[in-house]
Amino acid sequence: MIPLANRGRALGALVIARTTDVSFSPEDLEFLAQVSGQIAIAVENALAYHEISELKDKLAQEKLYLEEEFRNEMGFERIIGNSSALKHVLELVNTVAPSASTVLLLGETGTGKELIARAIHDRSRRTQRTFIKLNCAAIPTYLEVLDGQRSLYNAELTLAEAQGSEYQSLVQLYKALGGDWK
Repeated sequence: MIPLANRGRALGALVIARTTDVSFSPEDLEFLAQVSGQIAIAVENALAYHEISELKDKLAQEKLYLEEEFRNEMGFERIIGNSSALKHVLELVNTVAPSASTVLLLGETGTGKELIARAIHDRSRRTQRTFIKLNCAAIPTYLEVLDGQRSLYNAELTLAEAQGSEYQSLVQLYKALGGDWK
């Protein structure tokens, strides 16, 4: 019997028997001792792989749970109401979400525009991408600042328009709000 140990940790024992009465030679025992070291490393690697695999599965389950909790928190589950008007709005959410249409949500402060926007996002093809909320009340002030600095940004934004970079949306928004960017 030869112990299987690696880094001071006992993992088991290697038991080899012969069918004859001849005992193992010292060379055989030395060879078996070396082999037992390799077997111990293999057993330890297999145990570590099993532990990593279990932890990976547990992490994947936790991720799914948290994603589901997040969806429940940000989906229709957070929209409370039973009126026919709200049901109509939720039907519209389900209608528009799969399309590539742009949606403009209008309403007074506190009416749930962000909840509806999140519901549309969560049911759209872009659901895996980041949802970015934008306070449109701040846009005119921002555009006034840009308009005052037009000469600084003109070349960059013109290039951005041509290349379709991240500034293209800003240019389109500026033009849609009545700005004249040349």
